[in-house]
Amino acid sequence: MAILYSKRDCPFCEKTKKLLEQLGVEYVEYDVEKDKAKAEEMVRKTGQGAVPVLELNGRVIIGYDEKAIRRAAELPPRTREDFLNNLFYDPFDM
Repeated sequence: MAILYSKRDCPFCEKTKKLLEQLGVEYVEYDVEKDKAKAEEMVRKTGQGAVPVLELNGRVIIGYDEKAIRRAAELPPRTREDFLNNLFYDPFDM
């Protein structure tokens, strides 16, 4: 399930929601103006406070980026193991 951090009266948040619905992506929405804990969570994850912020299949998309959203919706979900495997490089692993 995707996570969408948004604000009321945000046109790009509305565009993101419409695209997710068109793609059939289930999501939970957090209004960061009303939920300060979720606003802090969003800033911890992204380092910034602008919306929309979308977490989809283990990828974080900041702002409305239709191409990135479509691409992330088609990809398999990333796992913690995927993330860790991409973090470390073993020069002897050949």
